[in-house]
Amino acid sequence: MLLSADILAFLSEPVVLILATRGPGFTPEIGRGVGLFPVPGQDVVDIAISRWQWPATVSNLEENGQLAMTVSSPETYRTYQFKGPAVLRPCGSGEENAAAAYVDRMFAVFDTFQMPRTFAGHWLSLRDLTFARLTIAEVYVQTPGPQAGTRAGEAP
Repeated sequence: MLLSADILAFLSEPVVLILATRGPGFTPEIGRGVGLFPVPGQDVVDIAISRWQWPATVSNLEENGQLAMTVSSPETYRTYQFKGPAVLRPCGSGEENAAAAYVDRMFAVFDTFQMPRTFAGHWLSLRDLTFARLTIAEVYVQTPGPQAGTRAGEAP
């Protein structure tokens, strides 16, 4: 399993989600997720995305299904990157509430840094939610330091 108990525990913390995709001609595009939900017993996570806020990200996933997701703790800078194929699916029953809870948790963290909600609020939209199911094929440590860039679980 690529999602070790330690990484799963990390993913349950308040973390920032940056979604990297590629468009036509390998044009880079980033978006943000508004919820991360590991699928129990699998190297799979569901990511809530505002189709309205990040249309190019969603379009790229529809076109080629390739996703690199960087997940970082704004409190500790512990960071991982997850890569693999992703498939879009509609927002299911109760999932909008779960995404709203994620956004509330992130605002609470930002409040501890005295960061105005207007700073992050524009990229934490719940409007027109869709979900990307990422099957994790690779995990990299991206926390600043000697292990940055190594595969998770490998020595530096």
